[in-house]
Amino acid sequence: MDCVFTKDDLISTARNVTDAIRNQLNEVTDWDRPGNRPGQYYIDIVADKAASEYLSAANFSVLSEESGLTKGNNGFLVIIDPIDGSTNASRGLPWYAVSICFLGESGVLAARVENLAVPLIFEAISSGGATFNGRQITVDKSRQLSSAVVAVSSLPPPGMGSWQFRCYGAAALDLCCVANATFDAYVDYGEDAHGVWDYAAGAFIAQEAGAIVGDVWDRPLITSEYSARRTPIAACSQEVFSAMLEHRRKRER
Repeated sequence: MDCVFTKDDLISTARNVTDAIRNQLNEVTDWDRPGNRPGQYYIDIVADKAASEYLSAANFSVLSEESGLTKGNNGFLVIIDPIDGSTNASRGLPWYAVSICFLGESGVLAARVENLAVPLIFEAISSGGATFNGRQITVDKSRQLSSAVVAVSSLPPPGMGSWQFRCYGAAALDLCCVANATFDAYVDYGEDAHGVWDYAAGAFIAQEAGAIVGDVWDRPLITSEYSARRTPIAACSQEVFSAMLEHRRKRER
């Protein structure tokens, strides 16, 4: 069923979904308004409704942070976080994005992450590399850990060994910034804090740009289980990846 849509068609679908979300968010005046459960905002609900309506009309199966799994029949699963970094969005911090990843029978086929606050757009198709604002990107494999800037989720313990670290609060964008060498690695120091919608698109984009990507505990990152949680890690080279992985695993000892 992968042939129903081309990979370019999937990227076009992601762009249209993002436009639909943006249009609906433009009508919202109170971005700090709470949603229906702890940690959720009204903007999450609005964004999810816009995305779900578009994707369901095209018969995609959809796994969304906000509404769970909805079955379609066109052979594709869309893993989506309608607003990754919604707390940032609610506070006016310009680091939040629509994160969309497409799965077919052969695995991940395409992904797109767009920052809704500033013009940062990342796209990738399987075996086709990754782009940032339309320009092909690759990781900086020459970077040493001692000069690396590492994006983190949760506070790392001492001894990380990198030059500096940043904690921005949107895994999709953080992982994408490994792809374009803004960051040299991303490490989740939380305890299985991320659902697949948080990282699927960003991890795939980073991988297509040449990054080493995985789960801290060697589990498959891609899953269709809503309740599953993972601990993603990505780096510009095997050397940096191995060093960051060793440091991350020490945290649990």
